[in-house]
Amino acid sequence: MYLSKLLLLLFTTSILGKFIHHKAGYACQEPSSLSKYTPDCFVDLTVAIDMSLSMKSDSNIAKLADSILGDFMPSFNFKETYTAGLAFGALSIGASNYFNNYADICQYIHSAQEQAIQLGLGNANLSEVFETYQISLLNSGRNYKKVLVLLTSITDVKEIAAAKHYSDQLQASGVYIIVGVLGNASITLYSQLGNHVFSSPHFTLSVTNITENICQFGGITVTPAQSSTVHPTTAVPQTTHVKTSRPSIHPSTHPSTMPSTTTSSPPTTKKNPPTTKIPLPSSTASKISPPTPPHPTIISNHGIGTSCSKNVKNAWLDIALVFDVSAAITDGQLEQLIDETQTYILKFTLNQIGQHTTRVAIISYASDATITYSFNDNQSNQSFFDALQKLKNRTTPHNQIVNVQNALQVAFEHLLESSTYRPQVILLTAAAYQRKGFQGADHTAEQIKLNEITIFTVNFNAADGVLNGHLSGLASPGYAYNSSDVGLAEDLPLSLTQVNCFCPGSRVQFKIFNSISKRYTKYADCISGYAGETLPSIISKYGCDSGILAAITSEEKLDFVIKNILEHELFGKNQFTVGGHKIGNNEWVWSGYNGTFPFEDFPPFTEVSPSDKYTFFNILPESTNGFTFKSTGDVARPYLCESRACDADYICDQSVEKKIFKKY
Repeated sequence: MYLSKLLLLLFTTSILGKFIHHKAGYACQEPSSLSKYTPDCFVDLTVAIDMSLSMKSDSNIAKLADSILGDFMPSFNFKETYTAGLAFGALSIGASNYFNNYADICQYIHSAQEQAIQLGLGNANLSEVFETYQISLLNSGRNYKKVLVLLTSITDVKEIAAAKHYSDQLQASGVYIIVGVLGNASITLYSQLGNHVFSSPHFTLSVTNITENICQFGGITVTPAQSSTVHPTTAVPQTTHVKTSRPSIHPSTHPSTMPSTTTSSPPTTKKNPPTTKIPLPSSTASKISPPTPPHPTIISNHGIGTSCSKNVKNAWLDIALVFDVSAAITDGQLEQLIDETQTYILKFTLNQIGQHTTRVAIISYASDATITYSFNDNQSNQSFFDALQKLKNRTTPHNQIVNVQNALQVAFEHLLESSTYRPQVILLTAAAYQRKGFQGADHTAEQIKLNEITIFTVNFNAADGVLNGHLSGLASPGYAYNSSDVGLAEDLPLSLTQVNCFCPGSRVQFKIFNSISKRYTKYADCISGYAGETLPSIISKYGCDSGILAAITSEEKLDFVIKNILEHELFGKNQFTVGGHKIGNNEWVWSGYNGTFPFEDFPPFTEVSPSDKYTFFNILPESTNGFTFKSTGDVARPYLCESRACDADYICDQSVEKKIFKKY
């Protein structure tokens, strides 16, 4: 598997190398004539370009690309119309940043075209095209009206019908969708996907009507909807990979439980006068930096690593609270359990709707488990507290059985049938160990964890060492607690925000283990290594998707990379490019999620030549336990990327569709 991945990376690198070699031949200079510009067209535009098998030939793709660049793009002033590209059909779907100049969008389209030719045309999925836009571009750019122009020749009737759900959700989020139906594709079928649909049988664009439809929204800003219970936040930055489960456009059999891109009040729009100031990049910038993420402070990937948000109010979780109500737990302990639960759940925002909201369920168990408050019930503090108080109404004599296995099974099934975009948690309390009740519980717990559900355990009888051993063994690593732990009501909600901090897809999350507390601390850095030897100049533009070359600013982070990335993703290659680079004033800086920041004490740095612009690590043999961190020219090496993890303040793309390991 590793060998095939390496060969693919090397093959792709060689192709990109060919592309860069010929790149200068492309006519990617800013159009000289200002008379073509449509004035005051302040929108965030994305052009999604079909480069799949449905285009029939490379020549049709070339004809479309030439028309986009020669006829369509010169219609816009790029200081007003920020433009992103989204190409689909060659191996995968890729989205660029928003660009503020013609040259960069031109190079992006030519790069995608070259890859399609070299790697061969593949199949494309319209639903995934809309997903990619939603994940990577909907919440980046500025707060001007978002316009998506989809140019495609896909003819599959079922695929077009399936994509309607996703286009509807994007339109509900305020996106204006224009569909260009190419070749022999049916304009009638595509009328359900866009606000405006036009036909182009010859793969060229007649731009007048398209431009008018786009620029009718010039200067209109879209204010994100705000819930009365959730603090307003700024737009979220781009994320990384696609082909994922959907945070806000995932089909559901329970529409009322779906996350929405709006909350309790609808989005508002307003028309700004042409003199409205907009955030223009500096003249030296070629790409639009992603906006500041919705954190109370600037996100920084230096120090040990990027801290995960601890904003409990903004957490987005499904928490199944599984309570032991058998005779093993006394009335006093049950009272304590209810009071502590109310205390920490009060910090969350309970609601069925809204993105940064949490849902809770209550499952009580003794010999059998019962759902007393479900994820589909009205989610509010008062409704939850009322349901919690009903746990006191135990029948007497109290049930003597403690069937933990059945409790986990019921919680597992309820989470599966109520799944949304929210990460899922089971918080299990128990006050006694019974061999029969725990029989099979470890197997059920493993099935739960395989489905990416986190298990917390709370032992309500800390003196019982047997219970402690068996119960903590069911917990996910680092999430076993005792009711006697000091500050439990403070620790639990903060630990739950760690569940909200995760890396989508296959990227590895940076975390460190505290051998004293026996708990992990996650960081919001998703790290990935690429073994293909690639020039830093190429990586900085195309190699890390919407992420960045990694900043290794602590011994802990370097140790993590050596142990988890070097062997498995870099195949033991000891030299790799990272994100340190030289800027205009000859200062060495790291790439950051919000711009750059200067080098600090770690790692020690050696500038080899004044002409060097990039940096790399060289990991020395294990016997020396050392490394060097040096400057370099534009030399091809393996490289290390990182991107922002999801966390409580940042709803991003989640991992690929979960496999259900449970056996029925």
